[in-house]
Amino acid sequence: MRPLVALLLAASVVSVAATGPAAWAVDAAPAPALSAAQQRSLDKQLADLRASRDPLLKASPLQRIVDIGPAAVEAALPDLMPLLDNADAGLKQNVLNAIKPPVHLSGEQVQRIEKMMADPDEKVRKLARATLEEIRKFRESSASQKGLAQAGQLTAKQLLTALDSEELQTRENAVQVSRKRCESDADYRREASGDLAMLAKLSHSPDAKVRVEALHLMCRCFDNLPVELVDPAAFASEDSEDEVAVGALAALARAVGAGKDAAVTAARKQTTAESPKVQGQALATLAALGAWDDGVAKAVREALDGGNADATKGACAAVFFHRRKLPEVVDRLITLTADPAADPETRAEAMKALSVAAEPARSIPVLEQVLETKTDDKRARIGACTAFMLMAEVATPALTSLQGVAKNERDDLEVRKAAKSAAELIGRH
Repeated sequence: MRPLVALLLAASVVSVAATGPAAWAVDAAPAPALSAAQQRSLDKQLADLRASRDPLLKASPLQRIVDIGPAAVEAALPDLMPLLDNADAGLKQNVLNAIKPPVHLSGEQVQRIEKMMADPDEKVRKLARATLEEIRKFRESSASQKGLAQAGQLTAKQLLTALDSEELQTRENAVQVSRKRCESDADYRREASGDLAMLAKLSHSPDAKVRVEALHLMCRCFDNLPVELVDPAAFASEDSEDEVAVGALAALARAVGAGKDAAVTAARKQTTAESPKVQGQALATLAALGAWDDGVAKAVREALDGGNADATKGACAAVFFHRRKLPEVVDRLITLTADPAADPETRAEAMKALSVAAEPARSIPVLEQVLETKTDDKRARIGACTAFMLMAEVATPALTSLQGVAKNERDDLEVRKAAKSAAELIGRH
């Protein structure tokens, strides 16, 4: 067994069906010490529990032990476990409820609960089964958390190797830790970016979550995607899993130099993908790569006409990146911008595209109407302010509207701030 895999195997699951004590053995955290007052209370309840002959009279001290806390229950287990042999079904149920997680049981104690699956009382059998399931889930969770903690201590090289592990739980832990560190740890991104061969290998992993994380690393670790990673990303762009294909296309948007043509070819293929998410990202990638021709323009028009929010957002991104007047798409952008029933985020992207694709005489009145409609979604109204800011001095005719909203808007502070920022920017030109 490789050392790294051995390090993380603490995260593997435990089977309820296992029969030996070792099958239930996990590294349990030691129970916290009882305070002096708690210990005195526990001693009194144990004395009452032992003195009571009637099963009904044992219920009260048993509940008081539970109320002290899990540490008290664990300390009382030598007295509680024998009660599972009592003939009284109610007492057995009370004990089973008392020893549920987070109380830690030994393998032998869990085996004792397993035997209760054959109890003559149906309620006891049902509760025993539920208790075993709670124990299994608790121990899986504890082991998983331990595995995550261990994975968090790995170097970048070790973490990439963990992503390539044969053990499912090890991979899942590594994915969680890698994603978190990728977002916040510049050293991790730098170290991971040095292992191009491993990143390429991970992008072909049988595990879709690993493929997604490998492509996310490519996006976050490189401003310019190395040519060695273009072909792996291009291959992944045709993945049957949407999230993988979208991640691959996002990585290809960073291709430069010798890899740029291959990235454009891969993205162009996906402009007709069945998945609107993939199609939208393909269009956005082509825009980032500076690709615009009759074929891309046709794909943009078709996406705008298709009505799907994901594809439409990608098409709007392509128009915005192109930064040229495109009269052939202006009508569709105006319709989308003015539609209060459309997805607000999609409308905001359409407004950005409209700010560059249309002549000011066509775009400004539509954007002003959105801005001044107080019943409209605030994301759309803020999107209109953003579009005016992108237009800069060209949006001077909208300055009066922006200043009016900045001064008089009372219902939404965010809209007011956005209008004020836009008015100040335009006024400086």
